[in-house]
Amino acid sequence: MAINLESSPKFREDFQNLKEKISKIEKEDLKNELEGYLRNLVSEVRNLDVMHGELSMHRELSNGVHDSRGKIVELRKKIEKKLNAWERAKS
Repeated sequence: MAINLESSPKFREDFQNLKEKISKIEKEDLKNELEGYLRNLVSEVRNLDVMHGELSMHRELSNGVHDSRGKIVELRKKIEKKLNAWERAKS
């Protein structure tokens, strides 16, 4: 059975929390930017899930796995940094 990160409870919870925080942002350009990052994050997670599925079938690790992991980390950091800055600016 392949590992599926997108449907894991932790990812779903994190995704919903980020989506909720982003939806509360009143500044449209920032909101749109963060929604784009969130869409890209989901896309990279799906890409990683596909690669894990291929790994389980072919026993061969794709070079793209490391790229996807790095992109996921980078996107999460961007989202969190901008959300934290927004929260500080509101205070």
